[in-house]
Amino acid sequence: MNSVARFPDGRYTVHAKARDVVGWGAAKDSLVVVDNFRPFVQKVVVRDGTGELYSGEWTFDGSEIVFSHADPDDGMKDALGRKRCADGRSDVVIEVTFSEAMKSADMSSIDPLGFTPTLARTPANQDRIWTATVPKARLKTKKQITGRQFLEFYGEDWAGNDVRQITTPAAIDPADNSRDGSVMRGPSGADELHRFAICQSLALVVDVTGSMYDEIEDVKEAMGEVIDYNEAHPSRYPNYHIVMIFEDEVLVRLSSKDAEETRAVLNSLQAGFGGACPEASV
Repeated sequence: MNSVARFPDGRYTVHAKARDVVGWGAAKDSLVVVDNFRPFVQKVVVRDGTGELYSGEWTFDGSEIVFSHADPDDGMKDALGRKRCADGRSDVVIEVTFSEAMKSADMSSIDPLGFTPTLARTPANQDRIWTATVPKARLKTKKQITGRQFLEFYGEDWAGNDVRQITTPAAIDPADNSRDGSVMRGPSGADELHRFAICQSLALVVDVTGSMYDEIEDVKEAMGEVIDYNEAHPSRYPNYHIVMIFEDEVLVRLSSKDAEETRAVLNSLQAGFGGACPEASV
């Protein structure tokens, strides 16, 4: 593959010089294209103002091309296994690194958003790294579009080969991604492996007035089950909000994507504040 090739796929300038027996010489530069491998999406990183939201990468282990995650959804978790998602407070940037320089690269529409990000090359990286931006305004909506969003990439290298079709994280045999005479092996199409998530706002509203003294523990247990469900469900990426109701006041106690932090604050709540009637604050 290109990472270990002496001359990776791409465009090169060949500088030729010649001189005859009497000393007359000439020189000429020619552009040539080296084409041994089918291009593929090697790495995708998605980030917003809070940091990295997703990362997935293919590497060569000496015998096969292997993906960084057995389950691509794991690319949307941090080092502690917590889910990561875009909260709509900043733009989302998608950075795509191809296995070689690309003549063109595009993305399909993110259908739930009704938006097609435009990939633009990064000139300093020899057409291998392309980026696209999803404006934060596209992420702020009341429509049922939140949760996991799948990304689809396609493109063409400088030799005219379409990007490799990848839909699963199964290891790739390098021989199935290289040239055999005039035939370029490997399936062509679109890469559909990568994704990121948009946060789903989830309000846990708790009445902490005196009237809840006997029921508050049951309420906390039930809301704990809600947290468990959302953390276990693969398409749920909640941004939790704990809302406390007093007799004449409503207070947002916590806003967090961290389930354990949310659970700790929830379990710390006690009833007995603000009288025994919550209706005035509802």
